[in-house]
Amino acid sequence: MPEGKPHPDLPALPGAGDVALYDRTTVWRLGAGYGDLSQACFLARISFNAITLETEQMSDMGRAPAYLEFPGNFCSRADQFLYAAADLVLRNVSFSLALTQYEGPDRRVVAFSRIFPELDASTLRLLRDIHPSQAALVEELNARVLELFDRLKNQVFL
Repeated sequence: MPEGKPHPDLPALPGAGDVALYDRTTVWRLGAGYGDLSQACFLARISFNAITLETEQMSDMGRAPAYLEFPGNFCSRADQFLYAAADLVLRNVSFSLALTQYEGPDRRVVAFSRIFPELDASTLRLLRDIHPSQAALVEELNARVLELFDRLKNQVFL
């Protein structure tokens, strides 16, 4: 076939089922109770629309598990996301920090790695057996996050 002419059996534009359209997106996920997370978002000037409830069934809205993702539609600035995380650290609130990877238009989760709190020893051993490089990455990120949180606490309490 001459250059510049499409193959007659192939569509000119990608279709909805083409794998090329399903890009992967990696986001940071900050999880805590809705009440604590909404206070952190308020202080960081992040829209409450950025908070996602993990369940619809709850008896206490303030304690309902929720999360904030960066980058996201309502949280696109790293400084605001870090400010929200710092607020949770400084108030000594129980929270989690994770990396989540989504794929496709339906945002299907294809990878999830909890960074904080750190994994217990047996889970980390299992991860090392299954995926050594991922275990090393999780340990490195966990160490960095702990160092950052310690520096935040030291700066505030000096």
